Amino acid sequence: MFYKAQITRENPTAILFLIDLSSSMNDKMPSGESLAEFVAKTLNETLEEVIASYNKGNEVIWDYFQIGVITYRGSKEAGDLKVENGFQWASATEYMNPLSKIHGKKKMQRDKEGIEYPVWFEPVASGGTPMCQGITTATEVLTLWCAAHKKNFPPTVIHITDGASTDGPPESLAEELKKVHTDDGPVLLFNLHVCAQQAAPIRYPSTDSDLPNDYSKLLFRMSSVFPNTFIKYALDQLSMSLDNDARGFVYNASAADIHNFFDVGTKASAQDR
Repeated sequence: MFYKAQITRENPTAILFLIDLSSSMNDKMPSGESLAEFVAKTLNETLEEVIASYNKGNEVIWDYFQIGVITYRGSKEAGDLKVENGFQWASATEYMNPLSKIHGKKKMQRDKEGIEYPVWFEPVASGGTPMCQGITTATEVLTLWCAAHKKNFPPTVIHITDGASTDGPPESLAEELKKVHTDDGPVLLFNLHVCAQQAAPIRYPSTDSDLPNDYSKLLFRMSSVFPNTFIKYALDQLSMSLDNDARGFVYNASAADIHNFFDVGTKASAQDR
């Protein structure tokens, strides 16, 4: 059985966020925020919450996770292709970082009410959607990680996008990413579609029959089936009843869906361990 390895400080798991920062992520939501701003805020809130969960006091952070962020935007044709480390404080190849290091790299900013909050990730959205190159980079990063952590719970990739790939069909590359594995199982790839328009979301489907277009069906096929641990977490902690074949995919996600999606992706793997 896969996805049974104990997650400990000596044997952490990995969470890799793969984020589309193409120009359409500048589209404004009803709140007035751009999609890129909203995703960045949600990611920063998630990092803050995860770090707080493993803060044992006196700035001692238990490193149950290594976390990375890869962003993609631009195009080769325009000469502005950028597939980058989303942690702008880290080196170009230093993708995966333990919680304790991430905690030490936070920047404090103030909101309109003067309340301080931590920031690790800041968005800059432009150009096309080189999804294939983003997935390829994720595969390279996690192939190295899995080789160095063969006994560990396998990595989870949370891919956030609002548009179709502009550098080719991504499905076969997604399949290659999902073949990367530790002894405890293959990489889990979850896809989250966001858009600026208000529309009814489709959450964690088990078939593509209700999905509205070829693009949504493609993202569905690219997404991993939830392991039982994740389905149990969704039921026990989020009161969501999912089919056994439910996939890690949300189409037209709302704000609440994004928070829940991050919860499932970052917390379910650590439950009952």
